[in-house]
Amino acid sequence: MATRSGSLDPGLVLHLLARPGMDAAARAFMRSDTMERPEEDRMTASRRQLAFHDVEDQIKPEALLRQSTALQQMLRQKFHSDAVYPAFPLQQRIGKRQVELQVDMLLDGQGELVAVLFAPFAEGMQKWRERCAALLSFAGWTERLLQEAYPDSRIQIVIVFPLEGQLVVLERSESL
Repeated sequence: MATRSGSLDPGLVLHLLARPGMDAAARAFMRSDTMERPEEDRMTASRRQLAFHDVEDQIKPEALLRQSTALQQMLRQKFHSDAVYPAFPLQQRIGKRQVELQVDMLLDGQGELVAVLFAPFAEGMQKWRERCAALLSFAGWTERLLQEAYPDSRIQIVIVFPLEGQLVVLERSESL
């Protein structure tokens, strides 16, 4: 079961039709950005990611920076993490399979691990359910690998829509 929760900065300016580079630029920037860096460095990184992905005409660097700041503040407030690990790799042998994946962020704090997965543009949240459904298998493997590696931690999976500024917390359903 998924519940929509929280709202980031609604000021991110988008065109109706997203180009693939928009997701990649937002993901790359938000994975590496931290509010502890000087504002000027963060703005330069935002501009570079947008230019690299050829979407500087689609998203303003200031808007991407505001969105990233809002995401970090919201994650800190909601999950009280002591540490944030960007692009966190997980791998485990399960039976005859070697499962390898990478979560966009892993928040670690107070006996809880929160795996943050970035979802693609959901057309102003009109397609949020479809985007979440497409990530469910990945989310399931993420949860399983984290439980195997950290059996004493509570595991949560969160899907973030970085371009829309929305968050979805996945809740485990035992009724399957």
